Amino acid sequence: MQALLVVVIVAIAGGIGGLSGSVGVIIVSLLTVIMAWALWAVLSFVIGTTILKTPETDCNWWQMVRTTGFARLLAS
Repeated sequence: MQALLVVVIVAIAGGIGGLSGSVGVIIVSLLTVIMAWALWAVLSFVIGTTILKTPETDCNWWQMVRTTGFARLLAS
């Protein structure tokens, strides 16, 4: 939930600072950022736990979601 909250706050801030800051822009920004975050988390998880897996690999879905959520904050 922390990571989702961070992603939502970043999306709202981006929408406010965007073109006009209207409610429509904020909603579209919010949905786009959440979908992109989820897609990136899935892609990173699948690649990291299948293609690039080593004997030491220890990762679950929630670890990846949280890590990529906080990384989204730093990328903005």
